[in-house]
Amino acid sequence: MAVSLLSHEVSDLCIGKPPVRSLPITASVGEALAALKRCPDNELCIVGTDRLSSSEKKVIAGKVGLADVICYLCSSDDNLVDPLGALNKPLSDLLLLKEIGGSGRAIVCQIEPRASLFKAIDEILDGAGTLVVPIHSRASWRKHHSTTAEFCWLTHEDLIRYLLGSISLFSHVATLSISSLILIRPITLSISQHEPAISAIPLLQQAISNGTSVAVLSDNGCLLGEISPPQLSSCDESVAAAIAALSAGEFLSYLEYQYHGFLPESFSNFIKTRLKEDGLTGLMNLMEEVSSGSLLSSGSSSDEESVQHKGHLGRTMSRGYGRRSPVEVVACSPESSLVAVIVQAIAHRVGYVWVVDGGEEFGGQDEEKLVGIVTFSDILKVFREQL
Repeated sequence: MAVSLLSHEVSDLCIGKPPVRSLPITASVGEALAALKRCPDNELCIVGTDRLSSSEKKVIAGKVGLADVICYLCSSDDNLVDPLGALNKPLSDLLLLKEIGGSGRAIVCQIEPRASLFKAIDEILDGAGTLVVPIHSRASWRKHHSTTAEFCWLTHEDLIRYLLGSISLFSHVATLSISSLILIRPITLSISQHEPAISAIPLLQQAISNGTSVAVLSDNGCLLGEISPPQLSSCDESVAAAIAALSAGEFLSYLEYQYHGFLPESFSNFIKTRLKEDGLTGLMNLMEEVSSGSLLSSGSSSDEESVQHKGHLGRTMSRGYGRRSPVEVVACSPESSLVAVIVQAIAHRVGYVWVVDGGEEFGGQDEEKLVGIVTFSDILKVFREQL
């Protein structure tokens, strides 16, 4: 019976999980950016202090990734005009924008290691994008069970992977099609190829919150590609200039160049011309300073930091299946089985799968019309109903 999984605890999912890297909420956005470039996970745990506690207990204020920084730089006219000034603003400003952009959802929720798997799934279904779990280091345990603790992340993917190990318990639903299970939800995060790429920023903030992506559609509603948080995290901060200057379709081409590790000088000049026409010289300066390496953190030697900066794209790509071309989307048909969709998503390190209906002819060739999306949250709901 699947009910046997209810005896499993959150700590069972934390085995082998490394502690997250943290940064105080008092840091600046620029300091967070520098720290993220040195972080292999491309994510930081932001830590604040509970002022109501006499011991000044540390509390989790949120989670920040490179995609959050990019969205922040593109979030207002002031930041677009003066991106270098925006990097000097407090990290609390970015967290506030992240909360508003995520529609007020509890993006990070702390949960105890002894909590049940049932509890963890419910927190996710209630809107938590990530669970943060205190983990005691060996050093802490040697000191008479000290209360000092580090933290690890648990994501939608972690829960799905764990449940996949017991998929035989859900065999009565695992082989059913996603359409018969009514798992295909309408697309809400999409943009036309002709729209300005910057109009996708509010959608990207929601995508960060719910672990999905923004679809780029043709005039016929066909899926041309996607703009995803992991793709932004594979770039540096100068991608904000491309977002401000290009259409969504052009931005897909930009991301394709980034994927292959080379941006033609003609394309770079095209972006700068657009920025100059729009009076966004601050973003032009940002592109030049990133290119010259003058924005690198002073916390490391110039040679070491330069290697880290130039190797950032390669590090992200080396993480494996999660790094894809923006036009190589993960998609399935409405008749794909639940277990097939799960395996497909896990293999590509994504928390969603686009649902397309192929075989329609547009412009003399067959194209795949986007009909919906299936997310890990939807799949967890199915599993939850069986427990």
